[in-house]
Parts: sequence; C-alpha cells; structure tokens
Amino acid sequence: MKRDWDLVRQILLELEEVGHDRVVVHDDGQDTNVFGYHCKLMHDAGLIEANITEYHGGAISGQAVRMTWAGHEFLDSIRPKSTWEKVKMQAKEKGIGLTLDAIKTLAEIAMKAAIAG
Repeated sequence: MKRDWDLVRQILLELEEVGHDRVVVHDDGQDTNVFGYHCKLMHDAGLIEANITEYHGGAISGQAVRMTWAGHEFLDSIRPKSTWEKVKMQAKEKGIGLTLDAIKTLAEIAMKAAIAG
C-alpha cells in the first residue's frame, strides 16, 4: 500500500479539530484498512498515538488518539493549503520523493520565503 501524504495531513488536521478527548476514526468515504495503515505509519513515525488492531490476512484498523509534539510541529509546517500544495509541487519539480524529512525541509524553505517577503 502506498503512503498517502494528503491523508496524513487530513488525519492531523482532524485530530487537532476534535481535541484531546475524542479519537479520529475513518469515515464512510475512507477505506478502513487504508486509514488503519496510515494511523500505524504515523504512530511508528512518532506523529500520533494510535490504537491499532492488525488482523490475520493483513487487514489493519486504527484510531488516531492524539498528536504528539512532533505531530503538532509537522502539522504547523504544512497547515496552510497553499504551503502544502507548494511543498508537493516543489518535490515533483525537483524529482524527489515525498519523505517526512523532504516535506519538513521544503516546508521550512517555503516558510523562510514567506518571511522574507
């Protein structure tokens, strides 16, 4: 299964919106296995705490419980839709894959350009 960075960003935004007393689970438009897989990836990366259940046959379900400090920092760097789209476009133009480190670096460059005016 491919990692979907738009879904990662969406999960972080939803976690922030619901606050600390509720969890984020997949909605009707999202495949349970895809959502669970991404919760597991994000948990492994230290972006969120999650409840993960792995089933025989490889299916995964998950609940995003809360963002970590690293998750908040990452979301803050890509929160504006314009910044997020710019990061994705620059990665494509430069022919680099979207990795956590690449996204952080490109978001930092975008932030510095915005500050410089």
